Amino acid sequence: MTTAYSSALIRFVADGLIATIDSYREGQLPLHRLDWELRSRLDSLNELCGDRRVMILLRWPQPGIENLPTALRDTGRSQLTDSEQNALTVALASLRAALRHLSQVASSAPGRGFDFVKSDGSGSLQ
Repeated sequence: MTTAYSSALIRFVADGLIATIDSYREGQLPLHRLDWELRSRLDSLNELCGDRRVMILLRWPQPGIENLPTALRDTGRSQLTDSEQNALTVALASLRAALRHLSQVASSAPGRGFDFVKSDGSGSLQ
């Protein structure tokens, strides 16, 4: 896969994740669907990006988000507690900012911030 092709796909997936987060914030997407979308799209980014350090930055909020639908189901609650809502808000804002940066870098000239997977499979976080 060429760098340009990989960068276009990375931008596409990152922009899709930003749209998913925005849909959840606007009340158009239930929490369990947000969780599923985040997991599947982050898995796709992992395949495209291939840089472990980049993926650590993108995945750090995932466990907290992942546990929320289970917590609601197990407790029979229909709404998050204030603490859970605050943690989710912070996690989504951080993830959205990182994705926006990733998308912008994928659109710009190589060498700014992230180097994406090159044709030889290498890549790094600068």
